[in-house]
This record gives sequence, structure tokens and C-alpha cells, in this order.
Amino acid sequence: MQKNTGVPEAPVGHRQPRRGDVGNEKNISDPNSQANKEDAALDKKIKSICRGC
Repeated sequence: MQKNTGVPEAPVGHRQPRRGDVGNEKNISDPNSQANKEDAALDKKIKSICRGC
């Protein structure tokens, strides 16, 4: 429990993320990053399943 506020902290996994918990915005826009390559591969697979629904 936090001091002087009377409001307990949220359980682990239920708190607001802090700046250090989130990746850098520059990594999001990098088309050569591993995450973006995986996203592109998944998008390609989904496109073949879902046809404009």
C-alpha cells in the first residue's frame, strides 16, 4: 500500500505501464526489425484467410 494515499497498488500485471516498460518508438517504424518482419508475415497469412470481411 502506498503511504498517505489510502489507495493500494494494483496487483502485478494490472498496473499502468511506465515509460521504461514500453519499447522505443523508433523501433516501431524500423521496417527491418524482427518484430516488423514477423508482423508482415502474419499479415500475409491473415490476408489469405480473411477476404475483406
